[in-house]
Amino acid sequence: MIEVKREPLNFYIERIQNGERTVFPRWGDVEWFLALRKFGKGRFFDILEKKGRNSSGHRFHPFLTEKLSNVLVSKKDYLWGMQPKSVREMGSEIERFFVQHEIKHEWYWSDVFHRANCAGTLFPMIQMCRNMKMLYVGPVHIKKIHKNIFGKAIAKFIEVPLPDCCVKEDIIYQALSKAIQEEKPDLIGFSSAMLTNILIDRLYDSTECHMLDFGSVWDIYGGVKSRGMFRKGNNWPQLIQQNLGLKK
Repeated sequence: MIEVKREPLNFYIERIQNGERTVFPRWGDVEWFLALRKFGKGRFFDILEKKGRNSSGHRFHPFLTEKLSNVLVSKKDYLWGMQPKSVREMGSEIERFFVQHEIKHEWYWSDVFHRANCAGTLFPMIQMCRNMKMLYVGPVHIKKIHKNIFGKAIAKFIEVPLPDCCVKEDIIYQALSKAIQEEKPDLIGFSSAMLTNILIDRLYDSTECHMLDFGSVWDIYGGVKSRGMFRKGNNWPQLIQQNLGLKK
């Protein structure tokens, strides 16, 4: 059985404020599908195989299977994020991979940022980020509105192409490495799909800064309804105001 620690948003905020290095890559259904692609079977694997790309248009390139599986076996000291949906849909395959590679990571609830976003309670995280020196890795629609979210915190924004940022891995990595040397950030935020996990793994030993995988959390702030949660049910104009600290 895969145990997932369901820590609240404040857990991550307090760690960072207390100076505990916090590196939080999140593993969702697409990352697991790609890492387990060689031996995964069943309806869920068939659905993703047929789609051939994620909701933002990033294709499921064969080379991502080896890269993501290598990240999993690297055994670095992350706070490894696990999506509950992945456990439901691919739990037996994930457990078999753990046994095969003797993986004993501690797993943390990966939906913490999304849940706070949908509840209008994300402001404490945003407020903390505004008081830090940041780099951000993400697409153009986030680049256009990052000051609305983070104020002046982001010293440099490394733009990734949509779709298929994964094929530009080395260029993005080099730009990010250069920015780290020049800016010496406290925190790097990521919204770069499956590439996030790979970049974090490559950077982990060369920088001491915090690294957080925000995924698609900010898409709706830029008017991009990339997830079902952005397309139905929620009053996003009001929630965005709450999350930005403009309305209680």
